[in-house]
Amino acid sequence: GGGGMPGIPNLSSLTSLLGDGRGARGREAQPGLTLHPPVPTGPGADAFRAAIRRGLTIKGITDPVARANWEAGMMVVGDRESDFNNTAVNGEDRNAREENHSAGTLQFTRTTFEAYHEPGTSADRSDNVAQVCAFVNYAMGHYGVSADGSDLAAKIQQADPTRPAKGY
Repeated sequence: GGGGMPGIPNLSSLTSLLGDGRGARGREAQPGLTLHPPVPTGPGADAFRAAIRRGLTIKGITDPVARANWEAGMMVVGDRESDFNNTAVNGEDRNAREENHSAGTLQFTRTTFEAYHEPGTSADRSDNVAQVCAFVNYAMGHYGVSADGSDLAAKIQQADPTRPAKGY
């Protein structure tokens, strides 16, 4: 990497984190160095954050660090997958063509949601608490994410705000 300040290699590469110069959801990025992505707020984000907290309680995840790990990753996924829209439906990808479309905030296909559904939660994919519980089950069962969520972003790229979006 070239340029930058002496002793700090490739500092200029940090600007690549902004991609095309636009921030979350296409808004113009503010100039300057941003070390932490903005915390999503608004009705959809706030409702989803509350659902994450309820879902983690249902799953028995009570450690504050573990809860923070799961919440941070799922907020990235919810933002990327549906802009926190629990009624979002993807009718255009391969899954949709196979009549198994993705739906809800975390964009589960019907078959994956059913396979990882948490007993006692809603069977409706638009229910955020049910999606959160299914996501934890899926992340741990399919990807081997640890119960404390410490490796969530490493094992599921879509949950890592420092890497490009990628389906899971």
